[in-house]
Amino acid sequence: MEIIRICEESEARLLLREGTLMDYVNMWSEKYPQKDMNIRGKLLLLRDISKDLSCTLLEAKQVVDSLGNSYSQLADSVIFEVGNNVRITKAGNILSLSVKRKKEWFEGDMNWLGSVDKELDLFPVREENEKPRRCPQKIEFGAF
Repeated sequence: MEIIRICEESEARLLLREGTLMDYVNMWSEKYPQKDMNIRGKLLLLRDISKDLSCTLLEAKQVVDSLGNSYSQLADSVIFEVGNNVRITKAGNILSLSVKRKKEWFEGDMNWLGSVDKELDLFPVREENEKPRRCPQKIEFGAF
């Protein structure tokens, strides 16, 4: 799995307001082509597994069948980071969006990348109960 920082949050906000954030993500996505996870892709995956594990095609098929519908996890995945709180994962040529809120990752909708109305869903402002990362300095009376 490869993690690539494609832009910062401020740049992503500008791209979102211009309506080009989704195009920008797609441009990065095209730079990292992956195997399609259709029938042909599955056959190529079987071939690669049998070659890597030095096993027969039947044994490789049993490995893939044991994963069920989640066999696309075997495909190379790439994570595109947008700032610290947005990640776009590409696995098996499928893009999925994750947004971090209060130190937890939540699944988002890829349509958010094309809508200015969803800017706060992608990049929420700091919550009221979150403390700033600075500590107030205490100065005793008469110290100066």
